[in-house]
Amino acid sequence: MQIAISHSTDVPVQLRNSVVGYLSSLGHNVQGMHDVNFGDDIYKKARGIFRNADLIILLISKNSPFLLYELGVADGSNVPTLIIADKFSNLPLAVTSRRFFYEMDFKSPFGLSGAHHMIATSLKYLSERDATRHSSFESALSSNELTLERSRLLKPFKTPQFNQNVNQQAQEFEDYVLNLLKSINGLDISTPTENNDTTFDVVIWNKREDYNFNLIANPIGVQIKFIQEMDKSNISRTIKIGKSYGLKTIVIFTAGNVRRSAITYASQRVNADGVSVIIFDRQDLSTIETTGDFLKIFAEKILNVAFGVSGDV
Repeated sequence: MQIAISHSTDVPVQLRNSVVGYLSSLGHNVQGMHDVNFGDDIYKKARGIFRNADLIILLISKNSPFLLYELGVADGSNVPTLIIADKFSNLPLAVTSRRFFYEMDFKSPFGLSGAHHMIATSLKYLSERDATRHSSFESALSSNELTLERSRLLKPFKTPQFNQNVNQQAQEFEDYVLNLLKSINGLDISTPTENNDTTFDVVIWNKREDYNFNLIANPIGVQIKFIQEMDKSNISRTIKIGKSYGLKTIVIFTAGNVRRSAITYASQRVNADGVSVIIFDRQDLSTIETTGDFLKIFAEKILNVAFGVSGDV
C-alpha cells in the first residue's frame, strides 16, 4: 500500500521516525514531505504524493494554512486521511471532528503505541473498504438500508416503570440498545468485556460510507442510562470522561426524558470542548420501529450536531 505522510515542522523526530518505521515494517511504501529538498515546490510536491496514495497520514502539532491546504488536496483526491494531532494543537472543529482523528501528547512516549494502534485500525478499514471503494452509484442505491425492502423490524421500545424491578428493566434496556446498534451495518460494536473499559457501555467504530455518518469521528463512546430524567450534570460528567479518553463523539441513550437545559448545554460543548454529543431519549426511541427509522433519526441528529440543522437523509 502506498502511504503518504506529512508533518508540522516541530513534530518530534522520534514520533515521525516511529510512524515511518512502523509502516515500513508492515511492508508499506512510505513517501512523505520529509523527503522535500531545498528549493522544491512544496505545494506541487504535496499534490503529487497525496494523489497517488492509498492513505495519507498527517502529524499535526499546530494549526497552519498548509494543513488546511493538505486536507483540501486529500479530500479533492478522495484519499482517506488519518490525522494524528498533539492535544495542545488547538485545531479547528472542522479538523477534530473528522472520522480518522487521533489526539495524543507528542511529548509523551506512551502515546506512540496509541498512534500505532490507530494506524493499524485505519489500514484494516482500508483493506475492507477497498473492494467497494469504486462501486457505482447504482450499486450504492441498491444497498441503501433506508429502502423499505432492506429495513428490518426492531423490537419496540418498552415504556419503563422506574418504581419496580429497576435492575431487570435496566438490563432489558441495555440489551434493547445493543440490538438497536447491532442492527446497523457498518458499525463495529465492542462491549466492556471486549474493550477492557467500564466507563462506556459500548464503543463503536464507524465504517459506514454515507455522508452523514462521515461527519462523526471514531472511536465513538456510548453510554446507556436507565434513569427517569437526564440533566446538565449527567451530560457534563459524560463529556469530561470522554475528553479524558480523547473521544470526539459520544452517544447517549436514556430511557427517560432529557431536560431542555441539558440539550442546550450539550450543543454548546461542541465548540467549547470539541466533543459532539448525540442523545436519544424516551421520545426518540418510542418512534423507532425499523432499522430505517433508527438510521433516519441518527442521521438527523448528526446533522444537527455538526451544522445546527436537521434534515432528511
